[in-house]
Amino acid sequence: MTRKEQKELDDFAAKIAKVKEKTLGDEPESDSRFSSGWGLGVRLATELLGGVVVGAGIGLLLDSWFSTKPLFVIIFLLFGTAAGILNVYRVAAEQAKRKEKR
Repeated sequence: MTRKEQKELDDFAAKIAKVKEKTLGDEPESDSRFSSGWGLGVRLATELLGGVVVGAGIGLLLDSWFSTKPLFVIIFLLFGTAAGILNVYRVAAEQAKRKEKR
């Protein structure tokens, strides 16, 4: 890369940084999809339901492999539920931190 090309690239990067600073200011980028109450509710429901469904799916798969029909479904359903609740807690804590910063 020549010096001229490097200078042009540096100038372009500086312009981009200036525009970002002007439009964003000091605020960090926020995920606007989840900033509304509706979006947050859908995200929390999806996190919880996802954990339960994945846990039940793993349990069903293991039960079909080992022919132990209710055992692994029950165990992994509990694990999936616990994972879903943990994910909901993490999202809620993240939202609380964002709200506290404002």
